[in-house]
Amino acid sequence: MRDLKTFPCRDCGAQVAWMTSKSGKRYLAQPWEWVGGDYALHTKLIPQGHRCIPDPEWREKKAAADMLYAAGAQRNGTICKGVTVDVVKGRKVSVGTRAEVFWVGDSGYGPRVGLMVDGEKVYTALTNVQASPLEDFPHLVEILEAEAAERRKSMEQDTAAITRMRGETA
Repeated sequence: MRDLKTFPCRDCGAQVAWMTSKSGKRYLAQPWEWVGGDYALHTKLIPQGHRCIPDPEWREKKAAADMLYAAGAQRNGTICKGVTVDVVKGRKVSVGTRAEVFWVGDSGYGPRVGLMVDGEKVYTALTNVQASPLEDFPHLVEILEAEAAERRKSMEQDTAAITRMRGETA
């Protein structure tokens, strides 16, 4: 059986993959289930159809994680989905345009990015854009500072727990 690219369902977070039935119809499938008899030769792998039960809590966590990832990429100057970039050269998009990246991929002409400019989708070469400075986005700075404070607090709690354990066993 070929390897399938799985991804989380956008409504519930379950791992799913696109499958094609014998009739050529595409459907979302959930993780595999072994079905068969007593002998290994008669066992086969059958994908189950995905029955989605929307989970709003999962969607909120995913949105927060995506925002944190984009903020970190903005800080590092990495161009990925969700990052705001400035167009520095090219002819299709005016130089100096600031837009959000909605797609990064490869075409027959090399790496490209999809930008959302004034509600329109435009595509240009990756070399034509540069990540905007993080200082221009105070809300992203706040997100990164809050995450750093949360991690620092977690590390301090872990360190205190380890110290207590060592003190009790010594």
